[in-house]
This record gives sequence, structure tokens and C-alpha cells, in this order.
Amino acid sequence: MERLTVQQQNNAVLSFINWLKHPNELGKEPYSIEIENLFALDNKTYVILKFQAEENSPWLFGVVGGYEVGQVQHGGLVWSEFEVFDENAQQKCITYIKNYNDRMREYEENNIFVKLNNLSEQKKWEEIVALVDENIDKYRYPREEDGKKCLQYPTKLEFVRYSIQHQGENFKSVPHDEFSLLDRKLFALVELKRYDEARILVNELLEIAPDCINILFEQIEIEKFQGNLDKAEEYINAIYSKIWNYLAYARYLRLVSWICIEREDWQMAINVLNLSLFYNDSDYAYNYVNNELGYIKQKNNLDQIPPRPTFKEMIDYLNYKDFPYAPTEENQDMAMSLYDFVLVTNDEQQKQFARDNCYFMNFGSRGAVRMVEVSALTPNKFIYNVFYNFGYQVDKKNRVEFNREARNSMPAKYLSEENGEALIDVVKKNESMEEFVENYRKGLEGEIIEDSYLVCANSRKAFKFLVNKDGFLELTYLFEINPNDVFKITASVNGNHSPLEGDIVGIVSTFEDLRVKK
Repeated sequence: MERLTVQQQNNAVLSFINWLKHPNELGKEPYSIEIENLFALDNKTYVILKFQAEENSPWLFGVVGGYEVGQVQHGGLVWSEFEVFDENAQQKCITYIKNYNDRMREYEENNIFVKLNNLSEQKKWEEIVALVDENIDKYRYPREEDGKKCLQYPTKLEFVRYSIQHQGENFKSVPHDEFSLLDRKLFALVELKRYDEARILVNELLEIAPDCINILFEQIEIEKFQGNLDKAEEYINAIYSKIWNYLAYARYLRLVSWICIEREDWQMAINVLNLSLFYNDSDYAYNYVNNELGYIKQKNNLDQIPPRPTFKEMIDYLNYKDFPYAPTEENQDMAMSLYDFVLVTNDEQQKQFARDNCYFMNFGSRGAVRMVEVSALTPNKFIYNVFYNFGYQVDKKNRVEFNREARNSMPAKYLSEENGEALIDVVKKNESMEEFVENYRKGLEGEIIEDSYLVCANSRKAFKFLVNKDGFLELTYLFEINPNDVFKITASVNGNHSPLEGDIVGIVSTFEDLRVKK
């Protein structure tokens, strides 16, 4: 028997279970599963697993592999024909693996994308351009079909984004092989410094994938490589309102920092570089920021690399410079819409990306994430107040009217779908920033502020908040209320999406009066 590490064995079991859960396979987790045997083939190790679909049902078998020394992940093969386990199980697995490997070798020899990947690893840019030009006609898709414009977005979420933004237009998603080939050619043209050809190709790609964010970034990179600072900055400013995901926003911020460095606006560059790490804290992002900070140190003859500002220092500085340090409200809403779209699917990887995207695009708002999850997956609707950072839910049968001038603030009223009668009215009292800050400081000093903020918890119950000495909000009941209706109570008084506890950033209004209509 071949040996595998515990991690590799666990990976085999979990991978097989996840494969079985797919709707096209067993559609659920097996009742029971265990490792039956391990065997070697072509210097790789494979795992035979036995499983039962139901209690007391026959034992079936499948295989996962192949594992190599030092690699926890399997080699890509997970298979079962749901046959009953017997003494021939291993030979059946070996036969399937040999056929599978033959198919993969044939695929790699004939697949143009595999060839392009190999050429890219070897940096053979001229050959990439020639290979794409020779084969592109085989992959071209009609620009219009059945009266609909054909779009070739490289990801499903990007097509959904375009669909939401252009409701009512006639278009459909088609295979994006043509886009992928042209995209690789574009990269090769840039590497070859054939910028005029690259500009033409950018326009062609934007015809089949309008506002595709990666192509818009390539458009900026072309001007950047040629040193066209003004044109690059023009494109950078134009892309801001089109950014729909947090990784792209981090890339946008890095490009802004590049402009700042080129114009020797060192302090702005430092703050924007620091902000980019909020949206992307990968090793690549940290290395990029550290390299840029090192460059700033060198250009200014500093003794040490400039220290990163604190979060509050960064926000204060960016506010002072009137820099839009968060995505647009439209794109924050778009992130929530995309998460809503994938929540009911079985694509766990897509759901995780959409959830992360919703969180970061709303500047670290867990309330925004929770709002989508409750609205999509329960009979209730989640309402989130960004200014006081708490949330509550109401039954979806009650329609909610929002005050659109104070986005995500407290809704003005609830209306019954049955007769349109208002269930709760909330009257808002305006309060100056100075008064709010003074009251908040009193709360920090231990003085309870009686002029508190009134909030609806659901369609017929309410409570009010009091600021306590720690700067948090205490709950006082006005009516009988179920605590399960309230998701977050221990939240600091702050606003403008700031996650900083105890820092006053902004306030627009408070709630003075509440009347419940029976």
C-alpha cells in the first residue's frame, strides 16, 4: 500500500464528499464514507473510497488522485460511476485513470489555450500573437444573434453586473473563447511594446465586453508604459465609477498612487497605498506597497521607509483632500445585488467571492452582508443603519419606504401591503454636528444622555439607545420586544462607513419621536 500524509487523506475524503454533493452526482453528502485502499500509478498515488448513499444501502466506490510527494491537493481526478464495490474495483479505477490521462494528453496537445499558456511561460510573445491571428476566425462569435447583442464576459458575475445596469436591453451571454484569445494577444502586444496595435485591440475587446474592468485597466497600463501621464490619469478618473469588485478597487488605488508618485505628491501616495491594503492584503499587494514606500524613501533621501498612517489619520487626510476613499454608492449597491444573485446557487466559490466583495465594497460593512443574506434567504427583510451601525429585520409582507437622501438610514415608515396604512411613523429631528459631539463626549465621561435615539425594531415594536461611558450604545425597551429581532447592539456611534469605534466621523440626523398606530 502506498503512503499518504494525514492531510492528503483528509483532502481525498473532503474532495470526494464535495464532488458527491453536486446536483449532477449524488446531490448530497453520503451517509457513510471511508478510505478502502491506496495504489500507485505513473508515480502518483490514488485513493479508492467506499461510500453509502443511505443507511443500509450497498457500498459503492470511487477514486481520487493522483497525489505527489509534498502536495496536499490531488491532481484533479475525482470519479465514480456509483458501482457496487467488489474485488474488481481497483482494476476499474486503473482503467478509467489510464483513459482519463490519455484524454488529458490529447487535450493538452491540441488545445490552443494550453499552447498559449506554455508560450506565455516561455515569454514567446511574437509566437502568441501569430498563434492567435492564425486561429481567431475559428472562435469568432456573431456580434448579434436572434436580435440580441452577443456579449463575451470572462466571468458570470461581470455579465450579471452588466445585465443589472442595462435592464431592458436585448443582449445575451455567449462563450468567451474569442475574448480570451484576444486578451492574451493584447498582453503579448503590450509586452512587445506594440502600443498602437494594442489600443486598437482594446477597443475591439470593449465591443464584445463593454466596460470590462480588466480591459479598462489594460487601457491605462498602455498609457502608463508610454509615459502618457495626463492620458493615464484621465482613464484612471474615468474608471472609478465603473469598478464593481474590491480587487479591482485595490488596483485602481495602486494606479492612483502611481500618479501621485509621478507628480511627487508623496503624502497622498502614502495614504492611498495604505488604503489599497484594506481591499487587498495579499502577499503581492504588501510587496507592491513596500516597494513603492521604499521608492519614496529613496527619492526623498529619508533615513527610513515612511511609516504607514493609522486608519483614522488616513481617513482624515483623504477627507481633507476630498479623495473618494470608498467605491461609489451605485457600485456598493451593485456588490449587494451580485451577492443576492449568487446566494441561491450551489457555487460555493462564487458565493464566497460575492460575499467578500459585498463586505469590502461597502467599506467593511457586515450589516450590508447581513442585509442581503436575510433578504434573500429568509421571510424577513434586513434593515441596516450605517450611521449607528446596527440592524433589525421586518417581515417582507410589510413594504418599506426609504428616505433616499439618507441612504441606508432609517426608513421613514412601514406600509402594510394589505391597505397601505402606516404601521409606524418615525419623525426625524435634525441635530448639528457640534451638539452630537458634545452629547457623545458626555457619554464617554459617564453621563447618560436622556435625549436618546429612537429606533424601530420591527413593524410593531420599538426600543431606544443610550450612549454609555464606553462610547457604546445601551438598549432600553419602549415596548415588549423579542431580542432575536436585533442583530447588533454593541456598536459605537459613528458614521460615513467608518469602522473605527469611538471616532466621530459624521452625523446627519437622529430620531426624536415615534408613534405606533394600532
